[in-house]
Amino acid sequence: MRFIGWFLLGGVLLAWWLTEVPSAPAPNELEVAAATWRRTAQGWERCTEWGQPLRPTPVRLHPTVLGAFQLLASLTALLASSAATSPRKSGE
Repeated sequence: MRFIGWFLLGGVLLAWWLTEVPSAPAPNELEVAAATWRRTAQGWERCTEWGQPLRPTPVRLHPTVLGAFQLLASLTALLASSAATSPRKSGE
């Protein structure tokens, strides 16, 4: 029981310490301006003229598809479990 108490106290102290750690400073304007230019095969170009990169579209499943998969997985596990634990007849 003492171990759990010390573990919880350590977790609380670690969480408190992590909230006290300063975050990274914001970049200054020169760093931001320098980051907008990139060297390419055609010379120096502004990154802002390239446009935004395409982000992959997340896969969205209908809840019925997810439910059907869960039902199929559960039934398969039940059938496999019952087949493994069922007693076999001596004649078979």
